[in-house]
Amino acid sequence: MTPTDPGSPNPTKPRRAKNLRGRHPLSSLGFLFVAGADIPDQELDFAIDMLRKLTSEPDVYDCCCLLLFGVADKTEITESGSAARSIAADESPREPNTEVEFVHDRTPEDLSAGAFFRRLVSKALTHMPVSVYPQVRQRQATATH
Repeated sequence: MTPTDPGSPNPTKPRRAKNLRGRHPLSSLGFLFVAGADIPDQELDFAIDMLRKLTSEPDVYDCCCLLLFGVADKTEITESGSAARSIAADESPREPNTEVEFVHDRTPEDLSAGAFFRRLVSKALTHMPVSVYPQVRQRQATATH
């Protein structure tokens, strides 16, 4: 199936999430959205609005998360002001010395990874019988007080 097929899975469609919730009533459902940190402000605002709307219905998603990532250049500036790259033992000098980093300053707190996982675990514990995961429940109660 292609993404444009009407039968193609699309987690942003609330009816599909409701169907999943109906089949797994003890689960906690979250939606994670990943984008590049260079996303334009207008598109970021639209994504934030849509993610918040996905949690507006109580029987669809319990929480949503927005992760923005960028590429960190590990080029170092020497004392003379020139750029010098550090080369690891297993790295070819021709390979770029970059790594992916998460960018948090453009993500609202309610869509942050921390808020996402706190809500996901909390809702999962709410749906489960109290006899399930007693140590997690105790740690959660201690952490919130």
